[in-house]
Amino acid sequence: MVTTPTHIRIDTEIKQEASSYSQKTLDTMAESRPISRDPDIKGYYSMKDLKAAHEEI
Repeated sequence: MVTTPTHIRIDTEIKQEASSYSQKTLDTMAESRPISRDPDIKGYYSMKDLKAAHEEI
């Protein structure tokens, strides 16, 4: 029996799904990846914290 590693199968499924997104959505997703992995960018774990930070602005 031949099996396909899960990450390869998921990557293939994501690529197939990506063809249904608009170019603007794909560009936004590409822009958000490095931001989501940047430890210097502030993140919020609760809506309460997010709202409090927003009120400070």
